[in-house]
Amino acid sequence: MKNILLIFVLSLGLSTMYGQTSSIDTKSETTNTTMKTVKIKVDGMSCQQMCANGIDKKLKSTDGIKSSKTTLESGMSIVTFDASKISSKEIVTMIEERKYKAKVIK
Repeated sequence: MKNILLIFVLSLGLSTMYGQTSSIDTKSETTNTTMKTVKIKVDGMSCQQMCANGIDKKLKSTDGIKSSKTTLESGMSIVTFDASKISSKEIVTMIEERKYKAKVIK
């Protein structure tokens, strides 16, 4: 067991010395400073299943969007996204392409 630990420590030191990162030294793809959450008012929805859930499905499948929760009852979509990959304006455009009116609430 000591030999395995020694080999691991040595390999970690060598890989760091040569500018390589260890597979154990993983970092998140995004930093908290680029993650943002916006509330978007969505007008024109008439149902939860096809309208609100359809918006969520589209947004969640988009690179840079971490989460989306849209509800017919509130008429709102709350979206958390990586601002280095997508903007709130682009998110609004995606909702409007589905034939709804959308506006970021400040």
